Amino acid sequence: MLGLILEPPKDVTVEREIEKTRTRVGERINVTLKVKVRKGIGIVLVRDNPPASFKVEGKTSTTTFVHPFKRKFEISYTLVPLKRGEFELPKVEVFCIHFLKFYPMSYFLTGEPIKIAVVPSPGIGRVVRAKKVLTKKSPVMLYSLTGALTTDFKEIREYVYGDAFKFINWKATARTGKLLVNEFEREGKRSIMIFLDSRMENLGSHVDNPLEYAVDLAYALATFYLSKGNNVGLYVIGQEKLVTPSSSSAHRETILKALLGAEYKVEETINEAFSKASQVLMRYAPTIILITNVTEEIIEELKKIKGNVVLVDISLYKKIMPNEGILVNLKKKSLHSELKFPAILWDVSKHDIRQAFLKVVMTA
Repeated sequence: MLGLILEPPKDVTVEREIEKTRTRVGERINVTLKVKVRKGIGIVLVRDNPPASFKVEGKTSTTTFVHPFKRKFEISYTLVPLKRGEFELPKVEVFCIHFLKFYPMSYFLTGEPIKIAVVPSPGIGRVVRAKKVLTKKSPVMLYSLTGALTTDFKEIREYVYGDAFKFINWKATARTGKLLVNEFEREGKRSIMIFLDSRMENLGSHVDNPLEYAVDLAYALATFYLSKGNNVGLYVIGQEKLVTPSSSSAHRETILKALLGAEYKVEETINEAFSKASQVLMRYAPTIILITNVTEEIIEELKKIKGNVVLVDISLYKKIMPNEGILVNLKKKSLHSELKFPAILWDVSKHDIRQAFLKVVMTA
């Protein structure tokens, strides 16, 4: 009779606290679940379900016996992202069981999903130092940053002394209360177009494959060239994703967002990608940095492309197959000799992101 009178646990709330929602690969994120059960006696099981691309330190679930003298408890654990991208912590699972099992078990989801952005972690500090060394020893040649203005819109920014009156954006000024002007691209600015081959994702594991290294390198290169005032564009092969070249202050975030979502979705060759981006290539005449994993099939695609191209061939083979990887890399170098443009072999087991970055910038 007593068991029927006493209710099972109910009115359960879970408050999830997360240390940060934007982080880098390898950085730790502390998560805490604060659980409160307002009514009932029995067992409450609370479980969080982090995405598979995170390493979990600690327990993400717990079972607690709740009663009038114990209504609150917590779960704490740490997430370590292993892969870049945009992820979501889903709602928290809650199971409630009557202490004598006189009532059916109840199950529900609570809380709000939380999105976590994991940005590439290419050793940015080391790349920044590499930029200083590069600029000091062999400055990167840029075209004029003060050439004649074109009709290509760049961005809206605050007025500075010397801006022409005709460039004032009166609508934006009225909306914000600040004097704003339209800025346009200038002639003579160098353009860089990065082609990223997402088909590399099929080699290696979910979190350790050539595409992950390619994204790190592409992000470092884009950040560097944008800092020099260049136009930078991106095309993700196998996703049909095109980011038109620009040098605006907000463009780094645009490229970063595209890189976070880079994945292999559709069948697409390098030649097809160049064809789809042909208008951009004709308009900007960019230096092309093509990042892929060269095979005998890929080399046939590469032989058909034209332009000012620098190839980056990412090799993961020595890392996953130490003995066979040596032979694979020798084969890759032999295939490179068949091309009419420079090719850089990035053996990730031998060279880090800084060394790969320097080779590319010195070559492009």
